[in-house]
Order: sequence, then C-alpha cells, then structure tokens
Amino acid sequence: MVLGAALLLAAPGATGHALGARQRYLGAEIVVMLGDARRLAARDTPAPQRRGLRARIGGALAMLALLIRRARERNPHLAPVPRPLIDDLRARYRNADPGTLIEPLRTLAERYPFDPAGLLPNAVSAVRLRRARTVHRRLCAACHEHPALDVARPAFDLFRQAQQMPGREFAARLLTGIRGDAMTSLENPFSDAELAAFGALYHGAR
Repeated sequence: MVLGAALLLAAPGATGHALGARQRYLGAEIVVMLGDARRLAARDTPAPQRRGLRARIGGALAMLALLIRRARERNPHLAPVPRPLIDDLRARYRNADPGTLIEPLRTLAERYPFDPAGLLPNAVSAVRLRRARTVHRRLCAACHEHPALDVARPAFDLFRQAQQMPGREFAARLLTGIRGDAMTSLENPFSDAELAAFGALYHGAR
C-alpha cells in the first residue's frame, strides 16, 4: 500500500486542510522520517529492517528540499529551504550513526509542523468504516495481516502499529503511504475522512 513520494508530489488537492495539501504532506513526511530514525537507532530493530529504514530515510532526504520548495509555491510565508540543516542531516546520514539524525529531524518537525486535524480517528460514520474495512480486506490484508518481518520493508500489521505508535505519527504514515492520486490503480485519492476511517478501523473501531 505504500505509494512513492514522487506520485504524491503530483497528487491533486484531496484535502481541504487550511495549510494546503503540499505543506501538510511535507510535515507528515518529516514526522515519518523522525519515526524511521528512531526505529533505526533502536537496538532491537532487525538487520534487514535497518537496511530498509536507512534506504527510506535516504530517499526522503533526497526529496526534502523539493518538497519544501513545492510547499512554498502555495505558501511563500513558509520557511525557505534550510540548506545548512539539510546538508548536516545528509552528512550525519552518510556517517551511519542513526541516533544523530533524531535531533535535527526534531528541529525540522518544529519548523514545518504536521497538523493531523481531520485524519485522527474521531467520529467516523458507519458507512465510511464499512468501506475502509472492505478496502482493507480486498487490497491490504494479504500482506499486512501476515507480514514477513525478515525483509527490508515489511508490510507491518496496521492494527498492531495503530496501537503501538503515537496517533500523530500513524496519521502521518497514512497520509504519506496510502493517500494516493489519480495515477494509481487503487481507489485513490482518499479524502481526509476516508483516511480517518482507516485510522478508526486500525485503532479497533467496530
């Protein structure tokens, strides 16, 4: 279900969020990078997953300046690309000490905050919840309910992740992972309300 950042850069305005889709996606991507860096730094993360996390962080760092520039096209008041901070992050990444990535990523998260409003699993209609359950069974369950954990990028159990991960980070992962766009073959782009229904489903709503 993970869709590449390149596709999401072209996503139409599937959200009516006040910050705008590009700015919120930028903030979400930084939250995901920070979560990945924490997992990468954890001693109990299996070696194959560490390779996958490192590759994903590297890809996100390569896209980061572009994401900021795209967000600034819609909001010129947004802070400009912090070249020294991004260069420092890339240097830390090359030095292969994942723990050193966490603090500068926190700084980035403060500069480009992610607002999960509308994505958190609050009051979700029964109709949307049923649709989320149907889409999950048809497109997601085969991989995510029986994940192979000995690979670089496992399709983690989303129900377990929702229970173990901070709600804000889980919402960011939904936004960056399954929002989608008109170019994909899934039933995308999902709206904020539909993403909230996925979040409610994975958090155990009946």
